[in-house]
Amino acid sequence: MGDNITVRNKHYDVNQFIGVVTQREKQRETRISSSGGGDAPIHSNSKTYIHDEVFLENAAGEEKVLKLVDWDLSVKAGNTVQTISASQSGKKQQYYVAVQNISTGSLYWAKKETLRRVFGYPALSAAALFWLLLIICPAIGYWLGADAQTVYSYNKWGAVTGKHGAMSWTYFAVPFLLVFAYIGIFQIYMTNRAIGEAKEKLKSLLQKKSPLNKSV
Repeated sequence: MGDNITVRNKHYDVNQFIGVVTQREKQRETRISSSGGGDAPIHSNSKTYIHDEVFLENAAGEEKVLKLVDWDLSVKAGNTVQTISASQSGKKQQYYVAVQNISTGSLYWAKKETLRRVFGYPALSAAALFWLLLIICPAIGYWLGADAQTVYSYNKWGAVTGKHGAMSWTYFAVPFLLVFAYIGIFQIYMTNRAIGEAKEKLKSLLQKKSPLNKSV
């Protein structure tokens, strides 16, 4: 089932599937990583990932296999489950953003990283940061700060032979201000607002069976 929503003037394609759980599996995977060695101490870290695999069948006999990592769904055979996936209009790859167990009224949202990927403002790539810090920001900084102070040249007799604009602190400050402004305003503040608005609009697509609809 296809729907469309608009979040902060951006259009998104939304697909839903509602089916009964016919089979489910849950597995835990522990990954261990280590760093250090040589003269440095070795540090080990472990992280456990929860893999959910849920088989759904809708009223028309269509089947769907729901494979999720780190959602930790609480469902069992016979439960009615609704999935919602979304992507920005024009993009083919969709991501699961919400799963609801209609039978119990439990609603699960995707991790914030996934919601940011779908509804948020894009992070600066390494290439973008390179060009921003190396060329674009210094050029803007020089344009803003080169004439902030004037340096005079004198000959050995003390006569002024020339003058030119010297680069002020603005030359160095502007690159960092622009980067931090983008991260602070767009990647954090605006992204959080977009995610909040998207959640409110997606909630209107959820099927209700019980007045109890707790968020997990």
